Amino acid sequence: VSTMILNLLIILALLIFITLVVIVVKNNKSSKDTSYPHQKEMNDSQSTYWTESFKVQSDEKRKDMIDAEKIGFLKLSLKDDGLIDLKHQLNLSNIQMDVLIQEAPKSLNRLIIDFGCVYDHDGDEDVRYVPVELSTESVTLNFDQAFFCCFYLADREIYSYNISDRWSDENATLEQAYKQFTQKLAILLKQGWKNYYLPHDARYAVSCEERLLKEQQHTILPNQSILSFEQFCNCLEGELHAIDLNLYLDGIYMSVFYDDAFSVSFEINKANNLLSYKSYCPEGLDDVNEIEAYKVKAKLLRYKAEQEARQHGFEIDESYIDPI
Repeated sequence: VSTMILNLLIILALLIFITLVVIVVKNNKSSKDTSYPHQKEMNDSQSTYWTESFKVQSDEKRKDMIDAEKIGFLKLSLKDDGLIDLKHQLNLSNIQMDVLIQEAPKSLNRLIIDFGCVYDHDGDEDVRYVPVELSTESVTLNFDQAFFCCFYLADREIYSYNISDRWSDENATLEQAYKQFTQKLAILLKQGWKNYYLPHDARYAVSCEERLLKEQQHTILPNQSILSFEQFCNCLEGELHAIDLNLYLDGIYMSVFYDDAFSVSFEINKANNLLSYKSYCPEGLDDVNEIEAYKVKAKLLRYKAEQEARQHGFEIDESYIDPI
């Protein structure tokens, strides 16, 4: 009898051990699959628009990030109440927003909106695209396949957004990419965006556009029109491997950096905020703390830059007046 009881106990112990092993294996598999069910749905149809509230990242994640893995559409604003609108849209409490702002790197005053990722059939991570709409006082910008977004704060006011958008598939031909490039740029030109020179930069004449393209210094839209296919190819195949534009409209200046992978990085800034220029400031301007002082010093630097440009045979657009 004692032998039978011992055997039964051994069998029972083995069954308990096997059950525990099965539970551990299942937990490991589920922990590896960090995707949300909706992400697989959105992989099939990126046009699915739906919104859920953000959640503040857990402590082990970066503290300058807002978790947006569950969001399918994002509406942003560069108006004065942009931060309030964003907080309401995302159902963030005042305390949550305060924590995010306090924990953001003080040197940058930046918060990143993390769109997360999607997973293919093999379980590999891929970029998740989210449609984004950004409103200014006069226009609305649409980013149909945004995959990165961050914003910069000063005194609880958003003065700048950085958004990365895909205009063409990476495997597109140059002809296909050019067609989509012209369609997107035509929308911006129709809205009224024009060539813009940072206050300390030389005001190159449009007649210098070809030479500037060849020397990979900068891109100027020729007579507010779109680059030719040849110019488009030369930019992407040149040293910079990109098209670099500065545009302005109604108190907003925008940097557009289109690279040879056919994605675009936008920096959209309030032109009357000094912090919008800090990352571009050359030596001698990085210690300026007021926008008016910046304008005075920038004017002197522009004079020197234009003198040097003339010595190298460039023409200067004397008729260009700074919109700010």
